[in-house]
Amino acid sequence: MTKLKKLYLFAPLVIILFSCGGGGDGGIEAPSDGGNPISNSGSSNSSSCTPNNITAPNISFSRSLDPLTQALSSNQYPPYDKIIDYEGIIFAGMDDVSNDFVYKVAQTYRELLGGDDGMKSSWTADLINKMDDKSVLQRIIYGEYDDYSGDRAFDERNYPGFDNTHDNNPNVDVIGESKPIDKSGQVNEVIEHILHTITVLGFNYIFPEKYSYTNACSDVYLAMQEAISEGYYDVSSYEDIKNDSEIYGRIIVQEFAYWMIITGWDIKKDLLPNSAPEWTVNSASEMQSLLPLSHALYEETVKDILKNPTSEFLLSLFPRS
Repeated sequence: MTKLKKLYLFAPLVIILFSCGGGGDGGIEAPSDGGNPISNSGSSNSSSCTPNNITAPNISFSRSLDPLTQALSSNQYPPYDKIIDYEGIIFAGMDDVSNDFVYKVAQTYRELLGGDDGMKSSWTADLINKMDDKSVLQRIIYGEYDDYSGDRAFDERNYPGFDNTHDNNPNVDVIGESKPIDKSGQVNEVIEHILHTITVLGFNYIFPEKYSYTNACSDVYLAMQEAISEGYYDVSSYEDIKNDSEIYGRIIVQEFAYWMIITGWDIKKDLLPNSAPEWTVNSASEMQSLLPLSHALYEETVKDILKNPTSEFLLSLFPRS
């Protein structure tokens, strides 16, 4: 886990608590998927699980993606006033975030959906539709979450309408625009937290039996357990939130999904080569041989939905210096 991620880890948890307390739909709800609930120990008995087969949705869609436009000034989602509503995600930046950064974050997402090549399959269209139905929000701030304190702290008192925005627009992590003195971690900050949003608020709904973080027989949970038991995924850095089993369960699954995807894309070694001890698989070929369940899940789901953005594309948007 990078230093930057630690700074943001509890930001989405605060939003979830606001959302649940407010009685709205802003909290992250696990879809009903049946299966076996995860035990308090976090372990699962895979021998009692049955295969989770999937069939591509038979829906009408256009493969071409809409062109991207610059952020619009809007007071629709306070406290965020720089908005790009694009293909299932509302990208919402604070007033101190640059318009260019909001645009580049949305541009990254567009590339994942297929970019100029268009959508890869009906699964991609289904992903967009599901997130659009939920009014998924991707929050974008400047610097670190803790920079917004005192009379700038994220709450209803400082920002009237804050609770309504977060009660009615499910969200996971914030993306922080790095300050000029440190751009080295910007590319990871963006791709990681976009993938968190896509997997938790997208994959979790188009593949409720495969990407559930509450079902011990879901494919993502079984693949994660394989990675943990084989010593390639170390979750010890998340011990401080283990007393809340729901939050802990979601966090370790979403982090695993991020590692699995960037490794399957073969960009992990370029973007974050020194990720030990949390994740120690560096290439797609290593994942195929060392973690067959992760490889199978990537091949069956990610590969047919999201485009590999390539390290070159990402670093062209977010150079390290």
